[in-house]
Parts: sequence; structure tokens; C-alpha cells
Amino acid sequence: MVTSGSISKGEKKDSSSQVKIFFSAYAGIILIFLLIGPWAFSSTWVSSSDFHASIEIASSFIALIAAVACMMYFFGLKSRYYLIIGLGFFICGSEDMIHGFFSFHRLFAGTGVDFSRFIPGTYVAGRSILAITIIIAALLETRMAKLRASQIKREALIFSLVALVLGGGATAFVFSLPLPQFIFPDAVMSRPVDFVSAVLFMIALVLVLKRYLLHRDIFSGMLAACVLLNIGGQIYMSFSKQLFDIFFDIAHIANIVSYCIPMLGISVQGLEEINQRTLSEELLQTEKWRLSEIIEGTNAGTWEWNIPTGECSVNDRWAAIAGYTLDEISPLSIDTVENLTHPDDLANIIEILEKHFKRELDYYVCEFRVRNKNGDWVWVLDKGRVATWTDDGRPLLMAGTRMDFTDRKQAEEKLKTAKDQAESANRAKSEFLANMSHEIRTPMNAMLGFSNLMHNIVTDKQQKNYLDSIQTAGKGLLTLINDILDLSKIEAGRLELQYEAINPLAVFKAMEQIFGTKIADLDLEFIIDIAPDLPPALMLDEIRVRPVLFNLIGNAVKFTKQGHIKLSAYKLDKTDSSFVDLVFIVEDTGTGIAEEQSAIIFEAFVQQDGQRIREYGGTGLGLTISKRLVEMMSGYITLTSAINKGSIFVVTLENVEVARVGPSANTSTVFYDLRNIAFETTQVLIVDDIDSNRRLIKESLSLAGLEVIEAVNGQEAVEMAKEVSPGMIIMDIRMPVMDGFEAAKKIKTNPKTKDIPIIALTASAGIEHTRKIEQSAFDEHLSKPVSMGRLFEYLAKYLKHTLKEAEENARPTSSDGDTAENIKDIPELLKSMKNQIMPEWEALTGVMEMDEVEAFAKKLADLATRHNAASLLEYTENLIMLIQSFDIEQIEISLKRLPGICDEMEKLA
Repeated sequence: MVTSGSISKGEKKDSSSQVKIFFSAYAGIILIFLLIGPWAFSSTWVSSSDFHASIEIASSFIALIAAVACMMYFFGLKSRYYLIIGLGFFICGSEDMIHGFFSFHRLFAGTGVDFSRFIPGTYVAGRSILAITIIIAALLETRMAKLRASQIKREALIFSLVALVLGGGATAFVFSLPLPQFIFPDAVMSRPVDFVSAVLFMIALVLVLKRYLLHRDIFSGMLAACVLLNIGGQIYMSFSKQLFDIFFDIAHIANIVSYCIPMLGISVQGLEEINQRTLSEELLQTEKWRLSEIIEGTNAGTWEWNIPTGECSVNDRWAAIAGYTLDEISPLSIDTVENLTHPDDLANIIEILEKHFKRELDYYVCEFRVRNKNGDWVWVLDKGRVATWTDDGRPLLMAGTRMDFTDRKQAEEKLKTAKDQAESANRAKSEFLANMSHEIRTPMNAMLGFSNLMHNIVTDKQQKNYLDSIQTAGKGLLTLINDILDLSKIEAGRLELQYEAINPLAVFKAMEQIFGTKIADLDLEFIIDIAPDLPPALMLDEIRVRPVLFNLIGNAVKFTKQGHIKLSAYKLDKTDSSFVDLVFIVEDTGTGIAEEQSAIIFEAFVQQDGQRIREYGGTGLGLTISKRLVEMMSGYITLTSAINKGSIFVVTLENVEVARVGPSANTSTVFYDLRNIAFETTQVLIVDDIDSNRRLIKESLSLAGLEVIEAVNGQEAVEMAKEVSPGMIIMDIRMPVMDGFEAAKKIKTNPKTKDIPIIALTASAGIEHTRKIEQSAFDEHLSKPVSMGRLFEYLAKYLKHTLKEAEENARPTSSDGDTAENIKDIPELLKSMKNQIMPEWEALTGVMEMDEVEAFAKKLADLATRHNAASLLEYTENLIMLIQSFDIEQIEISLKRLPGICDEMEKLA
């Protein structure tokens, strides 16, 4: 197959050759005519009136044929250029016919009519009008491109009338001149009026050549040759001194030949346009074939819409999408298309179409449903645009494609359904975890609470060991529950961040204090590499950063047997100096992680293959939670590791704000316990449907001298609150008959009981549940297992009480007490406290990792035993007991008391 490119190139080459041949041939003819003309027409046969009349009639017919050819081009190409030139040839041919007809002397012999003025006048007028029309056509050519077809027709009629008027006027003017035959035999130029026509043709030649150079069309080139020959003919005629001399005959023969030239030009141009049309048709057929193949390959339907008439044209595929054949839906109109469209989708289609018609959208793109032949709804995607517009900006013709979108829509619906199911499953999981939390925490509350009470009562050492085992098992179970709930909160996006100005150096140094001793005991090197240009204050959530560091360093310690552990930190500057990227790296020389395991270790409950749980422990949640926390803080964590070569965890927190003020100092908080507070006698109402929960709180409050009354549901609580007006109500949320929310609301709306403080007691740990409590009628809330420290803090907040003297509580309960003589080597003890104990104590703040707190308490107990410090030993024993009971709030309270104990020992020194 010949490509479109090769056809175009070959055809252009052939056309160019034809033009060169014709121009060369005709130039030769003109040159020969001008050189040998005087000798070729010197015979007496051509110098007669009959021959003159014959050639005039012949030339008129040729001019009229040229006029018809130009007119045909006008109607075909809608070019006024051909129309005006055609009119010129028509008028000129008509004048020549009249001139030739009256030149037959035999026809009018003996009539007495004198045509001596009429005959030469028609000759001069015809050529002058031809020259003038060519000048007008060339001058108006530059404006024609701006005219529409209707304007061209209108102006063509106007210029036709103008040309006729000019022709008639020129003829009348010539006839009015009182010059017989317009001949001056004794002058240098015997016929000057013919030279005027030659001058007009010279002007026309300049303009026609200008057009030819601009368009390079064959007709203009041939017309230039025609004009050039007319110039020569009219010059010859201007030197003719008598009828039928050589100059006279050459001029007339030149006219005949000049009229033939435009016909030759039209013929050549016709061949050229036929070739171009054939080429265009072949190219069009090729493009149609290619477009058809593309459309068939995309399986798309095509459509065209005549917007004013509403007529539509579509292909077979368009009809097949709706289950029809083309014959079944033909003839097709926009009304039929609307009837096939789902009524609910029409408004959206119209809206998009109107935006496209207003040119607010470059393309019309719309998804909607159409009814197929079986009555089912099929999703389609229509794309298109307006192809033609009216002069005033209204759309005329629009075309586009249609694709069957049903499979994709069904896939989207399935994906949406799957997403909804996944979200529903996630909600169900969260609800399940919340319910399980409630169900587990309720018995855990009793188990840990009563075992703690028993530990204070039982004196048998073996029985105390049994209670310690219960406490340890409960603590482990509670840790697992808390990890699962934390992960659930992160996955649900319910874990909130609280940014504040902190000193990052202090956070990293705290890790050194926490892990330094343990790493040293393992005979490992602990390297701290903190960049000196780290900002002194960054906006971070310290509570979230610490667990990440703690998990990463803790894992390094767990899996490293020899070598070193390194903690590095530095910043990456940003374009905005008020922000930095904070990078910290934990590197170890431990067992390492295989490449294929590097990704899965960040998944929940997953540990690397071969890890011995009995040896290393853990739930597989540490890295998962760390990764989620880092991502919450707009960061990411990466791992580089190899078996037996160690691991490198890199944490990058992006766009961390540099704080303008330094880290806020920790404010001291007053904590309460049974040893330094005495409550006034009052009643506390405990409302819970579970007997063990009520008994646990009752036993604890009885130790504080408070009178406890009980209710098993919300309805009883409302009635008892009216009757006895207790000083405080501690109420569970989930209860039969009436739950805690409704009961609290009724109590707070009663004027008699509205001032009674109500503490909510819940085993649910969800953040939404917590928010619901905070927005309800409760004053405070406690989570199960109940923290006795937090409970007594609330009691002290709402109930009248007195604090015992500080001196009374500063002394140990031992009979001897601490004195300078009893404590061994007080300066050494104080030095150890200052250099070892207190740095570790500061590092524990906000971490609350039980293993670290317990190790700290044991180290403190060893120090107290070596120096015989009774009050310090009693403090550590109490702290260990709280650790074993996993009473986090009370542990925090106890840790806050350590600086006071140190101050008392310094007084002894």
C-alpha cells in the first residue's frame, strides 16, 4: 500500500513538472510570435475585412468560453477572483462579437449606415474592461479570505452589476469621441487610445504577478501570460496606421491567442485539482480506514449530533452497546437517545452539556445509564465536543464516542461493597475489643484489687508468693490488653497527639540513663552520638516519642549479645528555618534480621522466623506500634539489617517545628494516699451490679474511714441519692434496669442532688466512650482495674479532708527510725543517690515501663540495705508492691515522693 506521505510527495512533484512544461512552452510561443509575427502575417490573405471579422468572431467565442470556465470555478471554489475575471472575459467577448459582427461589410453594404466609429469603439472598450476587471479582482483578493460564503455571493452580484455598468459606460464614452477610426496616420503613435488599454494591462500584470508569487497557482501564472500578450497586442495596435496592415493583424491574432491562455491555465489547474482531489480522497479513505481500525480496536461507539435539527448518526457499536442493530434504531434523533437514558441521569447530562456549550468545559464527559433492548440498565461513558459553531457562538455539530462502562461500574460497586464490609469488620473489631476490654477488666479489677488487699493482710511467706504470682500474671495480661487497645486506637485514628516544646537532648539522655546500667551489665558498649547543633526546643509529643525510642533500644538490648548499641540523632535543615527534619538512629551489632523478614516484623503480632518467645518474650506489637506512632507524627521508619551483622533502625520525623520558647518546666502536683490524708465522716454511694467490684472499693474506702453504702443499678442509685444525699457517688456505666448515663443525668437534674459529685466507673477503654463520659453528667471517670491512687485523688478533690503533718509521714515506720548514727556512710549514700539514682528516676518520668521501674526499685532497695536506710528501704518495698499490683497511678505518686525522702536524708547529714 502506498502511504499518504509518498502519495503527497509524488503528486506534488508531477504537478510541479506540469506547470514548468506549460510555462516553458507558452513562453516560447509568445517569444516566437513577437519575433516572427511581422513576417508571418505579411500576406494579402490575412489583410482583408472577411478574415478580420472571422478572427473577431472566433476570439469572442474563445473569450466567452474562458468566461464560462471562470464562472464554473467561482461556483466550485466560491472565490470572487474567478467571478470578476470571468465577468471581464464575458464583457470583452461580447464586445468582440459585436465588433466582429459589424465588421462584415457585405452584410451592411448599400444600407447607408456608417459604423466607422462604432467598430473601433467596441474593440477598445472590450479590452479596457478586461484589464479593469483583472485589476479589481487582484486588488480585492486579499479581502476575500475574510468573507463567508453568503457574503461572497452577495458581493459577487454587486461587482457583476458594477462591471456591467463600467463596460457600458466605457463603451458609451468611446463612442462619444469625435475621432474617425481613432487613427492619426501622421503621428508617431497612430492609435493612442489602444495604448491606454496597454497601460491598463501593464497595471494588471503587476497585480497578477503579485498574486501568483503569493499563491503560486497555475491560473494566475497563465493569466499573467494572457495579460502580457494583450500588452503586446495593444502596443502593436497602437502603431497600426491603416486597416489590415501587419500591426493590425498581429494585434488581432494576439487577442485570440491571449484568450486561449486562461483556458489552458484552467485546464492545467483542473488537472492539478483533480490530482489533489484524488490524493485527498485517497488520504481521506486511508484516514477513515485507520480511524475505523482504531475505533474498532477500542470497542467504542461513535456518534454525531446535529444540534439544531436533533438528528443523530451513530455506528454499529453504539447501537450494540444498547443491544440493538443499527437498522432497529434508525432513523435516530436526540429524542430517542433521551428515551433510552435513565431519567435520574438526565439532569446531570444536561448540566454538563450546558457547561460545554458555554465553553466552561473543553470537553463533554459524562457517565450515565441507558436502557438496553432487554430492559436492563447499562452504564456508559460518553466523551465528545462541539465540532462547529455558528457565527454568534451557538453549537451546530457535536461528535464523540461511547464506551460500555458496565464492567468497570460493577467492579467499582464490588470495591465499594468490599470497602464497606472491611470498614464494618473494622468497626466490629473495635467494638469487640471494647467489649472484651470491659469483660476482661471487670474480673481483672477484682483479681488485682483483692490480691493487693490480701497481700497487706497475709503474713505467711508462701501465701504472699502465691499472691505475687497472681499479681504478676494479672500484670502481664493487663499489659497485653493495653497493647492491643493502643494498636486498635492507632488503626482507628483515635489516638490524639499533644505537641509541646521539649528538649530533644533530654529525651535522648534519658534513654542513656534508663538503659545505660543494663547495657553495661551485659558487657556491651552504649554509644551516644547527638549532633551539637540540635535545637534546644522542638514541638514534639514526648509521650509518643519516648515509647518509640524505648521499643527500638529495648529490642537492640534484647537481641545483642556482644558489640555495641548506638543511639544517634541529628537534624536536616529545611528551606523554612522554623522547621527541621529530626532523625534518630538506633544501631546494634546483634542477631540481625533477614531481608525477607524486614517488612513483616512491623506487622501486628508478627515476630521474625526462628525467634524463641520463651527466650525473648514479647507480643510482636512493639515495632508495629512504634511504626504507627512515627507515621502519626508525619514521619517514617526504615530498617537496614543482615543476619549476624546487626540492625539499623532510622526514624525520620519530617517538618518538626522549632519552638520559639524553651521546654516548659514540670509543675509539682500534690498526690494523696492513706498515710497523709484524713477524711471527714461522710457517706460514699457505690453503684455496680457486680458484687466483687463493690466489695473491692468498699474495703479500700473503709481504710480511709469513709462510710460506704451500695446500690446495684441506676434506678436504686437515683432513689438512694434522694434519700441520703451522699458526699460522693461512684457509679458503674453498664448496669441493668438503668445504666450509669441515665442515672447520672437524673441525679444532676434534681435540685436536691445536683451538687453531688459523681465518678464514672468503666471497663471500656475506647476513646469515643471516654468522650461520651466527659460530655455527660459525670464529674470524673475511673477505668478498671481501678487505680486506688487516682480514686483517693478524686476523693480528696471533692470531699472535705485534712492533711497529716509532714514530719509524721517523713519518719519510717520502723521502731528505730533514721538517724545519722543508724545510717552507714551517709555522704556515700547521698553521692550514689545524686549520681546514679536520681538520673534514672528522672528518666522514668512519663515512661512507666514496668520492667524498668521494677529494676530501678530493686537497685534502690539494694542501696538502702547496704547503708541501713530504714525509711528508704520501706519506700522501696512499698514501690515494689505497687509494681506487682500494676497500679500505675499509685506508682507515679510513689515515684514523686522520692525527692522528698532524699531531702530528709540530706538534713541528717
